[in-house]
Amino acid sequence: MAATSANADTIDGLKARVAAAASTPDFATVQQDFAALATDPAFPNLATNLLQTQGPNLTGFQKSLLAAAVTATQYPDALRAALSGQPLTSDQSKQLTSVKADLHNNAAIQKLISVGAQLKGTSELASDVATATSNLGSTFTPVPPGGGQSLDAVLADFATLRGSTAWSNFAASMTPMTQDANFIQLVNSARPLVAASFMPGKQLITLLLPNDHDPGLPDIIKDSIAIVGTIALGVVTVVTLGASAPVWLTVLAVGGTILVVGALTFDLLEQIDCDHDGDPWDSNDVAGVEC
Repeated sequence: MAATSANADTIDGLKARVAAAASTPDFATVQQDFAALATDPAFPNLATNLLQTQGPNLTGFQKSLLAAAVTATQYPDALRAALSGQPLTSDQSKQLTSVKADLHNNAAIQKLISVGAQLKGTSELASDVATATSNLGSTFTPVPPGGGQSLDAVLADFATLRGSTAWSNFAASMTPMTQDANFIQLVNSARPLVAASFMPGKQLITLLLPNDHDPGLPDIIKDSIAIVGTIALGVVTVVTLGASAPVWLTVLAVGGTILVVGALTFDLLEQIDCDHDGDPWDSNDVAGVEC
């Protein structure tokens, strides 16, 4: 019994340390940058473009997840306030209540709630969290433009966030906490969508709905969908947590999302510059030609 109490006290102490990191100007800037990414019209435009151009090749889960990105961003001002941790007006509160109801009925979000609940307490989640948080202080290389207007804008917004001094400072403050032996227990105590936020993006988009099937997609398209889907999951998680949720939950959701998207942009850069000539959108960067 004493061990259990001591463990609970340790977890509470870790929550307090994470909450303290969230109270800094650096995390406030990270939140604002994340809000700017999610409310840039390029983000839902990219989701819509992928739905329109890749529709027949998408799984039901992928379609629903891209649709969730569009649903979650339909009221940009309300979303910006929610993601920035700002108070909502009465109208904004009503708008997000409507959005949350629609997201609750989204098949991909329902699937992610189920998967997140199943992941909690598993070695798989522990591995995902360890992999993600090991990249907290890694050097970030932006993806150069050339992938189309919407994708370029989304990647540029992410580069602003991930390459900022605020992120570097926040990441440095979080590193000792993520290395704490009890950090995985903190994630395990979070809500299912928060746990799901640490899933690798490439794994995320392989989830299937009942009676679903996967027609298959080129790797670059998969990465684009994974980037949009991972950001959408982070946005939906924060929105559904609501303003009354403990701030440490928001830190985990936002932090996990940023780390997973960072890994995806690295994979994308490796794929589109597979001949390593410094020109990532070179038409010769095609398997069987130079790569």
